Amino acid sequence: MACEVRKVIEEAHDMPILCVAYNNIRKELYSGGQDSLIKVWEVETGRNIRKQSGQMGWVTTMFYMPVTRTLCSASIDGTIRVWNEKGKQLQKVSTNTTTTTTLSVTHTVQGSTLLLRT
Repeated sequence: MACEVRKVIEEAHDMPILCVAYNNIRKELYSGGQDSLIKVWEVETGRNIRKQSGQMGWVTTMFYMPVTRTLCSASIDGTIRVWNEKGKQLQKVSTNTTTTTTLSVTHTVQGSTLLLRT
């Protein structure tokens, strides 16, 4: 079986969820959505561990980088933010665009370069 539903969390966000990312090291799931929040969930129990705020618009994409143990998130506010595993914002990068939305962000295998698609 390629996919298994372990837990369904009703009303995880107040508004629609737009993206998720998985931290295989800590067994955590990150969800981001139209409420501008990133929520962190314990996979086994479905318990909400914390809410991360900082994005000023919808969180449109996220990914976890195991090499650096950081989470990257992008938003329609034109920023990409880098977070540590405790939810502390480490870096904020402006895409210097107000007319386009960041649709996708990924990284190189080494985790040293961000690739952005708007």
